[in-house]
Amino acid sequence: MLATFPGITPVSGREWAGSWYWSFTTASARRLFAETFGPDGVDVAVWLAAEDLTAAERDHIDPDYELVITVRARKGHA
Repeated sequence: MLATFPGITPVSGREWAGSWYWSFTTASARRLFAETFGPDGVDVAVWLAAEDLTAAERDHIDPDYELVITVRARKGHA
């Protein structure tokens, strides 16, 4: 399965980053898909739009505002 989600809200502070499940974040996407595919069967990443950004800006991931979240989930990795 391939899925893409908009990161429409900022993560509520660094202290909550690993357990902020109130909107789509890397943590909530991993938890959601791991229930079906197992933790080893899920890859989650964060991306930015490439237009109007330098290479350094594209490589920077802001942990407080995940813009585009992607998930790759595979069966048989439970």
